[in-house]
Amino acid sequence: MAECAARFRSRANADSIGALLHPGTENERQAALRRKGRPARDHARENVLAIRRAERENRQRKEEAANAVKKPYKMKQFRNVASRAVQQAEKWENPTLSPREDATYLKRGAGRRMPKPADVHKQRVEQVPKLQFLNMSPRAPEERTPRKAPLPKTRGEIKHHKPVDRIEQNRVDAQKPIPPKPKARVTKVAKASPRKHENFGSVPAYLDQRKRQLRAEAEAKKALLPDPQCPEGMTRMPDEERLQSLNDLKRRKAEIKAELFKLPLNVNSMRARKHQEALHKALDDVENSIKIFERPVVYIQA
Repeated sequence: MAECAARFRSRANADSIGALLHPGTENERQAALRRKGRPARDHARENVLAIRRAERENRQRKEEAANAVKKPYKMKQFRNVASRAVQQAEKWENPTLSPREDATYLKRGAGRRMPKPADVHKQRVEQVPKLQFLNMSPRAPEERTPRKAPLPKTRGEIKHHKPVDRIEQNRVDAQKPIPPKPKARVTKVAKASPRKHENFGSVPAYLDQRKRQLRAEAEAKKALLPDPQCPEGMTRMPDEERLQSLNDLKRRKAEIKAELFKLPLNVNSMRARKHQEALHKALDDVENSIKIFERPVVYIQA
């Protein structure tokens, strides 16, 4: 029993899951290394050291990037071209090319100075011409024409407006009779005008005739056109034929009814009974046909 328990414990602690479940125990691999005299690796400590090493390298990389001098941006075509300031400095360093000996420079204060505000104001005052009235001698005042006497300020009596009843006034105005409109005066020239005759204002006869003719032609063209509602393989029955067939059916209906009235009330024989049934059936067919031909449009087999 003890051997089975030891075997189970060794199998349970042989993998990483067993090491997590039993952190204080030693698995078979660590025991085998210890028996061989090799030191067991501490993976947790190695992971901590690797993390610290990576942090240190990242910190150094950030410091180097922050301390690095960023080069100014230059276009590709001007990257290998030196600046003019550097070229000028190289010329000045060479005494044979230095322009300082032949150059003439202004001394300090030799240029034009800006005047003070007080001097500018004084100069402007001197340039302004003196006004004429400052040099004029006093004289007597000129005589003026007398003004007109002011109008008397008399205050007249204020007239008050009388109240007006607009509703009553509108009622009175509405009751007044409306004068008839003046008739248009007919002059002698208008009476004797040849344009006005007995048929003045009516449509000429030839126009009515032309309208009727155009209407008949349009109806004839419309009749020749195929009916869009007509089923395939059918044609519309002319109105003359439809009315004629309707009249024939009504006449046939009257004949059948007359034959039915001639039959006796009590039909006992088989022959008479069959004849009565045939007449009733023919009457139903005729009535159904009459309903069809009473429609305004009837389609028949083409």
